[in-house]
Parts: sequence; C-alpha cells; structure tokens
Amino acid sequence: MSKTAVFFGPQGGSVHKVAQMAASELGSDIKMVSIQGTQASELLNYERIIMGISTVGRANWDSSHQDSGWDAFLTQMQNMNLAGKRVAIFGLGDALTYPENFVDAMAILYDRCKELGATIDGECLPDGYQFTDSTALRNGKFIGLPIDEDNEPELTTPRLQAWIKGLKALGY
Repeated sequence: MSKTAVFFGPQGGSVHKVAQMAASELGSDIKMVSIQGTQASELLNYERIIMGISTVGRANWDSSHQDSGWDAFLTQMQNMNLAGKRVAIFGLGDALTYPENFVDAMAILYDRCKELGATIDGECLPDGYQFTDSTALRNGKFIGLPIDEDNEPELTTPRLQAWIKGLKALGY
C-alpha cells in the first residue's frame, strides 16, 4: 500500500484537478482519495497525507451550497490520533472576489490536524499573491499552498511543482 495519499474534496472541479496534478507530480505510488463517502479513519493507513480543499464564497453559500464532504469528514476526525503523521495542505480560493478570506478553509484543516498531533509541512511565503487577509496566514506564511484557479490558472502548475519538490525532500 502507498505510504502517501491525496485526500480531496469536493470531487470534480478545480480541487479534484489540482489533487490529480499533485498526485502526478509525486509519482505512481500515490493514492487519490475523495473524502466524499470516505471514513476519516482511512487517514490512519498513510504516513504522509496531502489534503485539498476549497474556500467557497458567499455567492455559493447564498445559492445552492454543494456539500464538499469536508464537514462530515472533519467531524469524524474529532477524536483521532494523528501523531506521527505528516500532513500538507493545499487550498483553492478566489483572491479577487474574496480578498479578505483568501483560502481560509486551509486553516480549518490545519487547526484540526495540528490539534490531533500531526506534523504540518508545506508552508508557503505570501509573495506573489494579491489578497487582503487570510486565516491560513500564520507567522507570516501560508500554512499550505494557496491556489487561485479563477484568476491565476497559469501559476497553478509552477506553484504546485515548487511545492511538491519541497514535499518530496521530506519523503512525500
């Protein structure tokens, strides 16, 4: 069994696309896991975990909110022990429309994994990103990789490749 997995949600769309790109960059022995319908205990089968999430904007919440699966997954994670696990997070957001909460959803995953004992890898400097505020910014760095497929799709591949290169150096 693979020692590294990419857990992502929702299935389909940009998060799924970036998760596939990350898995491809990492190599052939990477397991892709859609969190929709997956038990959180599946995390325990892997030593290194990459999580992908999107920050939905107000327009999505006000209209027909599509459940990404993360709410149920995070609830299942409440009493897990992730000590000894290494976790890296990427998040999709729209910095032009929602500059005041750019990739905030990454912070939700970060906080939960950190409280459960995981080591978090993959910090990124905010250089080159145009945003006002983000809860995913801690001590001057993003707690994972921010991606803006809506406004900067041409930067996704080089940002992801640089991030994955750093993760590979850590054994991902």
